[in-house]
Amino acid sequence: MSERRSHLILVALIVAALAGVAALAIPGSPVHREATLGLDLQGGLEVVLKAQPPPGHKLLKTDLDRSVEIMRSRIDRLGVTEPEIRTQDPDQIVIELPGVHDPRRAVEILGKTAELEFYDLEVDLVSPSIDAQHFPVAFASLYDLLARVQATAEKGTPSSWYLFDKDKKLVAGPAPTREGLLNTRTAKRLFAAATAGSKSKPAAGEVPKGFKVYAVPEKTVVVHCEASTGCPGLRQATPPSSRYFYLFRYDLPKVPEMRGRDLKLSGTRQDIDPSTNSPIVTLQFTKNGQKRFHEITSQEAQRGRLYTRLYGGGQDVFQHFAIVLDREIKSTPYIDFHENPDGIAGGSGAQIQGIGSIQEAKDLAVVSSSRPSSASTSRQRWARTRSPRPSAPRSSACSSSPPSCSCSTASSAWSP
Repeated sequence: MSERRSHLILVALIVAALAGVAALAIPGSPVHREATLGLDLQGGLEVVLKAQPPPGHKLLKTDLDRSVEIMRSRIDRLGVTEPEIRTQDPDQIVIELPGVHDPRRAVEILGKTAELEFYDLEVDLVSPSIDAQHFPVAFASLYDLLARVQATAEKGTPSSWYLFDKDKKLVAGPAPTREGLLNTRTAKRLFAAATAGSKSKPAAGEVPKGFKVYAVPEKTVVVHCEASTGCPGLRQATPPSSRYFYLFRYDLPKVPEMRGRDLKLSGTRQDIDPSTNSPIVTLQFTKNGQKRFHEITSQEAQRGRLYTRLYGGGQDVFQHFAIVLDREIKSTPYIDFHENPDGIAGGSGAQIQGIGSIQEAKDLAVVSSSRPSSASTSRQRWARTRSPRPSAPRSSACSSSPPSCSCSTASSAWSP
């Protein structure tokens, strides 16, 4: 396991990621500005997102900045090489996507509500992402992970579908149905190119030779982890990769065990630990969140003690939370059963420790959306290709890896 795993005593790395994206929306009136060089050269899509903070929360510049980070992560899935993302006063984010081929999917990904989820990692991972001794298993290839569960997927109603090419590369998906996957613009374009000049065409519902459609079993979801964050289940035999994949149980309202709505928006802030003079982030839970957090951490402490005795071989086998935003693992802090033999009571809140800088702490504490709100409409525009013209230099996108944090019960130093 990576040394970047966070020592829990609770924890919430991204801590509900943000109020801005908790309700980013796409408004529907004409766009007033001209497309920039990227759209002029290639054509593409411009989307203007309007941030709608949860009730009682005043939208801040930091909310929009955090929203931009999440948008960058989402745009990576679209394969856009030179997107331009910027904030626009007072409450908008402008996104330009040169060369986008599937605008419907782009708007769907960009405009959806950001959902923070807390999983009991070792309990919620399902085979083959967990081994017989209850240790996580990371897969460097989504194709290889899903290939192992197709027999299981046939026994129920799949939760989603993915399309791969002859090189086992993901080319489309996830889609909620097989039919929807095969009818995406990307799939149709690839199939047309693969069968061009051929007299034999695949039957309805089939795919051309070389392509593979894989289903995700019922009540499970695929979750990924960027290698830079420190991913669970990495072993010597795990192939090197920039991204790893896992199969999680997904059965609302039981799993995931907690969500962003279990955190209080007003209780998340950056602070300084008076005993160490180090930056921390303080968290508070709703009444239901307090109960759930104590139940889960108590079970993890008991399980960790048992697994240490059975499988530890002299080493502690701590149990983890997986903090997941937009189906991406952001952190996997663990419960130390020596310090917290009965778990952690969430009544007085918790604090994230081990953060590298005050700025990182501020980023983590931007805001927590306790209840995701629905997205409204959007403003979007297609730009046709035009003659090139000089453009202003673009600022480079940067992002910092989540800190290695620990989280402890709240103290009077930061209690509201």
